[in-house]
Amino acid sequence: MKRLVDDFLDVSAIEAGKFELDLKPASIEAVLSNCLQFNKLQAAKKAVDLKVNCADNLPTILIDTPKMEQAITNLVSNAIEHTGLNTSVIISLSSTHQFVVFSIQDSGPGIVPDEMDKLFKPFEKTSFKKLPAKKVPVLVC
Repeated sequence: MKRLVDDFLDVSAIEAGKFELDLKPASIEAVLSNCLQFNKLQAAKKAVDLKVNCADNLPTILIDTPKMEQAITNLVSNAIEHTGLNTSVIISLSSTHQFVVFSIQDSGPGIVPDEMDKLFKPFEKTSFKKLPAKKVPVLVC
């Protein structure tokens, strides 16, 4: 319940242009590990195997850990929700010289290219149609 109230407060702060992040050094591997704990039951109910590919020597990064956990938990949860029974969701962490890259690959239907403009718009939804699976980075820090 607290998380739901916090989510509503975050939306209000974003809409008011007053959303602030509390950036602190953190291990993105530890953040991902915490997020996977929240999603294990949902994955088990669908017999979805959560596979993690994590590059060696990922740097410590400056993030708002609770907000990053919320974002990653939501992405993993959506991947599980929209993929088939007895499949896999592959979560990858890698880095370049400038970024840490987080990506998720699932066997879900994907988003129709004609509806991509709806992404990140308030109260918009997309339809789901079967598209070829592909690995796409979804979050860069």
